[in-house]
Amino acid sequence: MLDRYFEKYIPSGYTLQKNGTRLSGFLPHMAPLAVLQEIFAPLRQKTVYRLQKDLGLSIPSDLMALYEHCNGFSFYHGAITVLGSTYEQDFDIHKRLPYPILNSNLPIRRPQGSPKNILYIGSYGMDASMVAYVLDTGNIIRVDQHEYNVCAQWPSLSIWIEAEVPRIDEIAERSKPFEMLGPKHLPWGKYDE
Repeated sequence: MLDRYFEKYIPSGYTLQKNGTRLSGFLPHMAPLAVLQEIFAPLRQKTVYRLQKDLGLSIPSDLMALYEHCNGFSFYHGAITVLGSTYEQDFDIHKRLPYPILNSNLPIRRPQGSPKNILYIGSYGMDASMVAYVLDTGNIIRVDQHEYNVCAQWPSLSIWIEAEVPRIDEIAERSKPFEMLGPKHLPWGKYDE
């Protein structure tokens, strides 16, 4: 599913970086190295074990399956992201990395009032709201970046991705050349299958 929306923008430019990160859709009108889509190389098994240890929990199976495909992604110039691991990587513009999942789950970074059963896995760049995995139900929720206030909810990770990536792609299609998306483009409410 992700690959379809990544490959769609290859005609506007494509790069495979040294660390396996794939970039598509160059945006020179925004910045010399700006891209629309980033898919980060899959995680190695030993990195997953270390990540689980540092998070202090087992990564849910559907999130694990995503990490076996990619170490997170950033689509539509950061409008929607899934966080990943930055272990054992050099910070280099030619080896792009995801935003680190560990940082977003530090007590100081979690929205105030966040329950313990919440794992922050992504964000919306339009207002910096957080995307969270509810560990005991498998639901995905969007919450305010400062306080635990649920703004939108989906029944699973796959349904969230299958709903939000095409929705944001449609918005991006209407914005040519691509411009930054704003808060008016955010999802609100409860979404079913």
